[in-house]
Amino acid sequence: MNKADKLQITIRGRVYTLRTEEEPSRINRLALQLEELIDEYAAGMRGNPEVEIVTMAGFTLVEELDAVRTELNKAKAELDAALTTAKSEGVAELNKAKAELEECKFELELAREESEKAQNRYNNALTGVSEASDSKDAKIAQLEETLSSFEEAFAEVTKQKERENIALQEELEAYKLKLAETTDGQMSLAAV
Repeated sequence: MNKADKLQITIRGRVYTLRTEEEPSRINRLALQLEELIDEYAAGMRGNPEVEIVTMAGFTLVEELDAVRTELNKAKAELDAALTTAKSEGVAELNKAKAELEECKFELELAREESEKAQNRYNNALTGVSEASDSKDAKIAQLEETLSSFEEAFAEVTKQKERENIALQEELEAYKLKLAETTDGQMSLAAV
């Protein structure tokens, strides 16, 4: 319909002209529902003036509307509380995951530093071994074995930290997704 078109409806034999932007089918359906409600009251209030019957029907509609608004406000308050709780829990979990990720990064850096120190010790020892020619082969073998042990330990620590890092990143993404869904749900309710 165009803005503020005229529409005629009939309730209990009386014709009313309305200016409305609503669809005619909706307005006619509402008029029929109102007429049915008034008819119900008229059947139970025989002999009473029409204005009293219409007033009682109107009061019933206002009472039903108030009950619906009360329930809606209660549901909105409960949903807001649940969203606030979910959001704060999601933020706390996200912060925890970030802290764990930073801790893993720190531990990985420490392991790298230890590996570098071991490599330096190996290089220094190798220099000393080359200067001491009579025990050169034995020391080299010992140092290579030490280096091999350090490299294996470092490789294992690196793999473990990388696995932990991947797991924490996946957990962080899951919390981000959960937080985004919570925020989307709250925006959807606001649209209602």
